[in-house]
Amino acid sequence: MKKLIITDLEWIWYLELQMRSGNVWDMTLTTHWAYAAHPWFPLVPLNPSFNSPIFECLNHLMFSLRTELDSQGKHILHHNIRESWVKLEKKLLWCQEFLGAGLLVPWETKLPCPPAQYGYQRLHSDTKLTKKVTLKSRNAFLCM
Repeated sequence: MKKLIITDLEWIWYLELQMRSGNVWDMTLTTHWAYAAHPWFPLVPLNPSFNSPIFECLNHLMFSLRTELDSQGKHILHHNIRESWVKLEKKLLWCQEFLGAGLLVPWETKLPCPPAQYGYQRLHSDTKLTKKVTLKSRNAFLCM
């Protein structure tokens, strides 16, 4: 039997397709088990709270997210929210790199994708998709 290997970018593409069809929310809150490549999976909380001072910029729900239109008529997360998320992401990536510098991890371990790879900085065709992708990106901050 052939083993199917899916890269992170293929997985992101698959999730984006699922988001458009509305099926992604069934997958995101299911129980995940740790295995060699992703030992951090069980550390992701099922009911996260973004009320702390560091993470308050992430404290948005579908109805509270603001979007804006660019010159081509595409939708994107509002620049104020986007800028605060970019700053937080850079700080968390720095912490991840600094704290993990001397850490010995198994060879096959894959770090979680940074939130930007889930698309909160990208342009989208409509507001609903922009908000869904943004919430998925917000959840990716939990894995950092």
